[in-house]
Amino acid sequence: MPSHTATSIAEWDWRYRVGFDSACRHRVRSAIETLQDPRERVLMEQIYDWATSFVSLHALLQTIVADGGALRAGNSVGAADAESLERLVEETDSAAILWLPAELHELVDELLEKLPIALRDAVTTLADRARRSVPRVPPHARLFEITFGEALDGLLRQDEACGEIPSLPRGRPVPSRDLVGYVERFLRRSLSDPRLRELFGEWTPPAIATVVTDGPGFGEYWPTEIARRRPSHDELIVYSNRDSRNVHSLRTTLHHELYPGHALFYDSARRSKQFVDHGATTLVEGWATWCEWHAAHDAASRFARCSRLRLHRFFAFDDAAAIAGRFTNEVILQGFSKSRARQLALHYFQYPGLLFSYSLGARWFEDLFERISPARFLTFLSERSWGDFFRLWSL
Repeated sequence: MPSHTATSIAEWDWRYRVGFDSACRHRVRSAIETLQDPRERVLMEQIYDWATSFVSLHALLQTIVADGGALRAGNSVGAADAESLERLVEETDSAAILWLPAELHELVDELLEKLPIALRDAVTTLADRARRSVPRVPPHARLFEITFGEALDGLLRQDEACGEIPSLPRGRPVPSRDLVGYVERFLRRSLSDPRLRELFGEWTPPAIATVVTDGPGFGEYWPTEIARRRPSHDELIVYSNRDSRNVHSLRTTLHHELYPGHALFYDSARRSKQFVDHGATTLVEGWATWCEWHAAHDAASRFARCSRLRLHRFFAFDDAAAIAGRFTNEVILQGFSKSRARQLALHYFQYPGLLFSYSLGARWFEDLFERISPARFLTFLSERSWGDFFRLWSL
């Protein structure tokens, strides 16, 4: 299995775990201390302090369920050690629990039902606090002030081309049984595309296993370094649903997840043998989203761009209760399903910064790639730490 010479942070979701997971806090702190550049350490420490200032109920539930009922936070919390989880409830300030709007209650209830009975009472106490707390906008603005500094205002500026609600291009749905074959054909075509080869250089992809599964969303890419099951190959997950199987959406998804998005990016990071923060969502998702927007010049990529940028209007809102309904309506009016709207609302309210990391990172890359090529940026990064260090870079 590939490994990095430098210490790395393998948890892609550490920013949403350190608020409740002491073992994760220790691993992240230890990795930060290995950074040689003091400016990088300061930025990472600021992001770490920000991430420990809140607790995401959904992230907590996902962690417990994914770990089979055992929250590995210092002492294992499981059916035999519910006291540790109760201690977490007692020590967590109510003000730190992210507010949970009514639109997301069902998602949380579904996870609560999956918990071992011994843990359910303690977590239900946290869930009640999240539901009943005063509606608050998540602290995403502070994260991006740390990440971009003075450049943030420019990245948030409105794009006049995206003033109207965009319409999802109509296209034939790709049958589930044909998705693996479609992925293979897409990769062959893309790797031989002269324009993409000029932008990104020559690239031989690693072994990638494609998995098709039901569920909300579009796709995921899991390099071996961060995959929970530690497979022998990188994995591309393709979700089969109404939103994802639209042939236009599928192409932009594969530009994002596969090439020249995550697969190329993670493979380049792997080869660099530098420090890699796999939780640097603005860098990781910003790169992939730029690829989604610009690897092809067609109606689907323009729709993908505008549908993301229109959500910037919710960045500076201070009325959290008003956002919840308006946010989901915006996504549905763009042509997406209620399931997709709920997923994006979940990102907004329970994973601060995650929703905007895609678009703000991509906007930064749009400005950069007017001056240099993506291939040159990867060369630049190959000798540096891979993280959300945008404000430190001069290209």
